[in-house]
Amino acid sequence: MNLDAEAILASQGVVGQDSPPLRSVSKRGQSSSTYAKSEVDLFQKQAHTEGKTLCGLILRSQLLVLLKRRIFVDFTSTQESLNFTSYEGAERLPLDYAEFCKEMASRLPTVHEISQRLTPQDMERFVDLRPYMNFAVVSIKNYSSLSEAYRLFRLAGLRHLVVVNVFNQIVGMITRKDLL
Repeated sequence: MNLDAEAILASQGVVGQDSPPLRSVSKRGQSSSTYAKSEVDLFQKQAHTEGKTLCGLILRSQLLVLLKRRIFVDFTSTQESLNFTSYEGAERLPLDYAEFCKEMASRLPTVHEISQRLTPQDMERFVDLRPYMNFAVVSIKNYSSLSEAYRLFRLAGLRHLVVVNVFNQIVGMITRKDLL
């Protein structure tokens, strides 16, 4: 019997937006260990496909750091696209990489604890995940063999492997636990 990657998908990946409303982040974050990122691709409409295209990944612990530090933006500022390729007019991020790593190493509160400290005004704001998410996500096609998925886990030392279809739309996620 030849199993493919889709046969052992975990159900703990959550698909979301690149600048989600804080209200949806706090709800989703309580139930999932990973927040798999996606964004609608403009070419999808031309290809007549449905669903979301993979563009990056953020871990629950990384999301907790952003919530704990209250890295929120207003709706109008999410409309402005960040330019990651130029330093011209670049603003300093509210949380740089060194601080972000320090926070990740410390004890993080739960989403429930953070949610209790948020005001109703905070819940109307957004979290811009783009500066903090991993855009170089390792993925595998849903028709790939299980042995290929296992080999990727071993060679790359992965914790999560995103499974996508031929249109690069998220089908699910495989974790180490799924391969045991």
